[in-house]
Amino acid sequence: MLATSRVREIVGRPEQPTLDENCRHLLSTKGKQVRATLLLEAARLGAGVDEEKAELAATVVEVVHLATLAHDDVIDDCQVRRGSPTVGARAGNVAAGITGAWLFARALELIAECGDRATERFAEAAKHIVDGEILEIKDLHNVDRTRERYLRSIDGKTAELFALSAHLGALLGGCSDEVVSAMEAYGRALGMAFQINDDLLDLLSVSAVMKKPTGKDLLQGVYTLPVIYAIAESDELRGQLLAGVTEANIRSVTQLVKSTSGVAMAEAECGEHFRAAEEALATVDEARVFHDLLHRSVPAMRQEAR
Repeated sequence: MLATSRVREIVGRPEQPTLDENCRHLLSTKGKQVRATLLLEAARLGAGVDEEKAELAATVVEVVHLATLAHDDVIDDCQVRRGSPTVGARAGNVAAGITGAWLFARALELIAECGDRATERFAEAAKHIVDGEILEIKDLHNVDRTRERYLRSIDGKTAELFALSAHLGALLGGCSDEVVSAMEAYGRALGMAFQINDDLLDLLSVSAVMKKPTGKDLLQGVYTLPVIYAIAESDELRGQLLAGVTEANIRSVTQLVKSTSGVAMAEAECGEHFRAAEEALATVDEARVFHDLLHRSVPAMRQEAR
């Protein structure tokens, strides 16, 4: 796993205390470095891996992930992440947005050291990520949000970074174009399953497990896949959402979603992406580590996959 100290060294800005503090706070609330792990493991598939460049690229994807966390919390007006106040809650949404933008710029500066192909792929990914974030903003509180628009949004804001991580790892490992493409397909499918699983957990888990308020997405007007399916079945749910979701009625609104087939349909779609990730590994040698990563990252599919 990539050392946190390496990321801190790269994003630290002691001459700008507020920015430095925001970056350090984001680092303290980040997760398990799944994307960096994916990149480093993909790099090991090749015989010509440049360890220094691979580690730098892994740092880059973690920096981008921090940027997306800062932006997500602004979009969702989220006050808590992993049990700690968000940057927006601590310093305001303007500061959080600026911090995210600076982290994107720092990542671009760093990836240039990994060569032209890596830089070109990173630039494509950065655009796609921002497109996904913008699409989510456009659909806030939209009870007519479609499955297709939801999938486009998460493909950009979440799956693209997984795809980039797998692509860069295989590329910097000196893998063939076939393996690079297979790993990118795996990363994208993993990212799609990961996000749908996370959206399901927001509805189904208790906040002590998630370390964030249960039903956060509903409260913030982010209507995810199970909710989209549920709205199509329930006029009552549509009416509740149009009237507004508050802390006072979040439990009843969540129960309305659960009373439909929305959760089951979203779980089935998560399973489709899960299986697509497994199928992408068919041409990849030493794929066990990636199967393990998939199972750890998408826990809702563990029972189904057994």
